[in-house]
Order: sequence, then C-alpha cells, then structure tokens
Amino acid sequence: MLATVRRRERGYLMYGAFTLSRASTRAQVEQRTEELNRLNQEWDLDIPIQWQHPDGWRATIEAASQMAEAYNVVYATRHGARHSNHYGAGAIDLSVTRLPRRLRLQAPDGTERTFDLSGANEPRDLNLTPRLIEWIEAHYGVRKLRSDYPHWGNASGN
Repeated sequence: MLATVRRRERGYLMYGAFTLSRASTRAQVEQRTEELNRLNQEWDLDIPIQWQHPDGWRATIEAASQMAEAYNVVYATRHGARHSNHYGAGAIDLSVTRLPRRLRLQAPDGTERTFDLSGANEPRDLNLTPRLIEWIEAHYGVRKLRSDYPHWGNASGN
C-alpha cells in the first residue's frame, strides 16, 4: 500500500489550525488555545507556536483558517492528531480529479472491473460513489475514512 508519513508535530498543527478556524467566539478561541497549549506539553511536542494572534480573537480565527487551508485540512480530530496512522506510514491522503468516464481498475489479486462514471451523479474524483469505494476496499486492502475526503488507511484501521 502507498503511504504518506507525517510527523506528529504536523498532525498537531493541522488539528490546531482546524479547531481554531471553526471557533466563532472569543470564549471558544480562548478555550481552544488553552487546550492546544496544554496538548503541546502533554504530547511532548515542544512546538514554539503562539496560537492567539496579537490582533485579537477574530484575527486568530482568520490566521487559523489560512493555516488550515495551507495544510489542505478538510477534517481533523484530537484523537487523529494524537494517534494518526500517518505517523507509522499506515495512511495516505490522496486527491485525484478528472477520472475518466470509464474507469478500469485492476486489483493486486488480478481482479478487474470497469466503472462507468459518466452519469450526472458520478463524481470523477476520489469523492467516489459507495459502490466504487467498497470495491476498492475489498480488493486493495485499504479502508476509506468517509468523513475525511482524501484519507485512506490500511484495512486494519485508519
């Protein structure tokens, strides 16, 4: 299986940017920055980051949004930041666009299948229909984390 290795520090920064970008009040920003500072210490990361922007809580949210966008974060959880399979090369974030209207796949076991993606409800990127995801999962030994668009992991977990 293909894999992407991610350092724990990057996972923490991605999670921090994601959670702060979704804050909507000063109180939420303060609570989330306190939590992020605590996690930085508890997880022995020692990342020198100042989560609160000097221009205030709204600027903090904007800066976090920009950071999340730069990391291309579409979904992040505290558990994922702490225990991601990316840290052990057991997961991959994969984005593919403009798949052909007729997609022919050959699995490692030799099984072949052609999928018709020409219908109006057939996405032609890796935001795939359930039947295509299920076939890939069954034949490639991977599992799609459906809540996180680009994330695939080994079959033993995400």
